Amino acid sequence: MITATLHRSPWMTDELALLRETTREFLRREAVPNRDRWDAQHHVDRDFWNRAGELGLLCASVPEEYGGGGGTFATRRWFIEELGYTLNHAFGYGVHSTICAHYILNCGTEEQKRRWLPKMASASSSARSR
Repeated sequence: MITATLHRSPWMTDELALLRETTREFLRREAVPNRDRWDAQHHVDRDFWNRAGELGLLCASVPEEYGGGGGTFATRRWFIEELGYTLNHAFGYGVHSTICAHYILNCGTEEQKRRWLPKMASASSSARSR
């Protein structure tokens, strides 16, 4: 008799597993039904973006002192992987939370970090203004 065991990576924590499940459910409920419409309009709806911010999915690997989730690459990895399963091309998560946020985090002044990162993490509409 052959028995199988599930492998769990050593870096996988209970917190990351919960985040992954939260992300999967959020995307299944909110993104999948809208995928075709969002692809046609080339962006997701604002309320989807706001809910992602409310759940702490935006800027998840930005330190908490700047409004982010305080996680690591592994934290945002689950969002990116689960997003890939939805085949959603309209959500700019990769550019927003992994590229732009980390440029500001690593190259910005302290004033820029405190001004922009909390707004990016919370999906604040004022992040779009000066």
